[in-house]
Amino acid sequence: MEKPLKRGMPSLKKILLFMLLLAFTIAVFGVLLLLYSYHASQKISDEKTDSILKEQLEIVHKRITTTNYYLVETLQNSSQIKNIEALEDTHRVNVEIRSLYSELAYQRNYWAKDFSFFFWNSEKSTGTAYFSTEVSYAQNQSMKEYLQHQFASFGFPKSSRWGCVLLDEIPYLFQCYSEGENHITGWISCNTLLRDLQDTALTERGGYRLINADLAELYTSGGDQRKSSFRKEYELPGTTLSLQVFDTPYIDRTNTTTLIFILTTVFFTLLIFCLYTLIYFKRHIEDPLKRFQDHIAEYSSYRAENTRKGFVELNEAVNAFDSLEKQFQTLKIDYYEKELDLAKTRLEFYQLQIKPHFFLNCFSILFSMAQNEETERIQFFCMKLSHYVRYLFSNGFSLLPLETELSMVQEFLDIQNIRQRTEIPLDLHMAKNAGQYLVPPLLIITFVENSIKYAEVEKSALTLSLSISQTEKGELSILIRDNGKGFSAEQLDLFNQRNQLFSDTENRCIGIRNICKRLSLLYGENFSLTFRNRSPGAEVEVRVPCFENEIGISEKA
Repeated sequence: MEKPLKRGMPSLKKILLFMLLLAFTIAVFGVLLLLYSYHASQKISDEKTDSILKEQLEIVHKRITTTNYYLVETLQNSSQIKNIEALEDTHRVNVEIRSLYSELAYQRNYWAKDFSFFFWNSEKSTGTAYFSTEVSYAQNQSMKEYLQHQFASFGFPKSSRWGCVLLDEIPYLFQCYSEGENHITGWISCNTLLRDLQDTALTERGGYRLINADLAELYTSGGDQRKSSFRKEYELPGTTLSLQVFDTPYIDRTNTTTLIFILTTVFFTLLIFCLYTLIYFKRHIEDPLKRFQDHIAEYSSYRAENTRKGFVELNEAVNAFDSLEKQFQTLKIDYYEKELDLAKTRLEFYQLQIKPHFFLNCFSILFSMAQNEETERIQFFCMKLSHYVRYLFSNGFSLLPLETELSMVQEFLDIQNIRQRTEIPLDLHMAKNAGQYLVPPLLIITFVENSIKYAEVEKSALTLSLSISQTEKGELSILIRDNGKGFSAEQLDLFNQRNQLFSDTENRCIGIRNICKRLSLLYGENFSLTFRNRSPGAEVEVRVPCFENEIGISEKA
């Protein structure tokens, strides 16, 4: 008695291994793409934050420079200050003081609402100030007293750069100009000056640090510097300070989300295909073989027992039946071999449909176009790709109208043109009403793809020609030409000998062999497939019967 069929057939293990390798490749490629996408998005976000910060600092510089010009202009050319210095009458001096106060108030309300101004004449111990409402009166008064004390004690060195002082935990930027006994100064709190920078360039998680010329930290605003991904130091223009900015900018994850969706779609498509392959292999290959072997083992056991116990006449009848059974087994084996050949051809057809490198290249192109924000090209490419993929997974043993195959040839060429950024022309000549005849799917596309891959000419110089006509014998003739290098002598010998092509064990030319097998299963001997060279290029002619109604191989469930 023969041993039962082992579970886990080698062919099934090879298929599972191939699927696992493909899934692992897609997973690794997907992780790398996600990491790159995240890094690129973070870099773009950091560059955007840096650009906004520089714009805001330029605005700060312009405000400080304008205030410097105003202080110098007021000190040197103000008639009120000259009169205050020249007059002796206290009443008239007070009148000029009030006039100067009005002038300071007008200028502050006109262009410098955030600044506070203070004038002081040391000789007459008189002056006036106009305070900003951005900080409290008490805080402005503290700043005024500090400046007045400095005027009386040491004065300030001449400099166009604003100084900084920390009063009551609040940093102030100030500038002072003196001429004789007259002093004029302006100040603003750092929080007020940098408020637009904080609101515009930074998120609620960001902040900044003020560093003086001695590299000592004067002040730190809100935010958590330890968790910040963006850190950069800038010179606070027009001052003696440096500004250390830290933040965790929001990252635009649109590209990453799109990429995750594409990878997830690919993964589930592959999973569904794996499940379908396993079920198909078990139902149509493994289970029939198991039942066939069980029947043989059962009959062999019965035959041995009958021979031992039966009569001579009965044994002769059994021998005659054995002869008939052997003939039946031979026919049955031929049938199973045909079924296995059909299943193998289907499997090769499905392997052609997968084309992992083609899909991975398409994802790379989509990602590149997404980075370049080529929205219209992405939409056009996705539409063409979806049509082509839907056609790829059509039933390889059901005939389709020739015009459908030709439209998919054009879709395939459009995809190749986008991938390679070229225009591959297709010269089509088709007899009238030929588009209604039925052909197997991927019949023409396979040869067009081979021309693009193996023509060995510049893609911009490649030309394809397609002629479709009806012969005198009533056959449908399909002629595919290119202007490439043509076939080698070995290839012509292999392709034009159908038996050699079927028996090739080196897995060469899987696409051509698959087409030849499918044509053989669909039409028997009523087809021809001819390969030849012409000057220049290669030429393939396919001749099949003209059918306008569906025919096909019976596929048992």
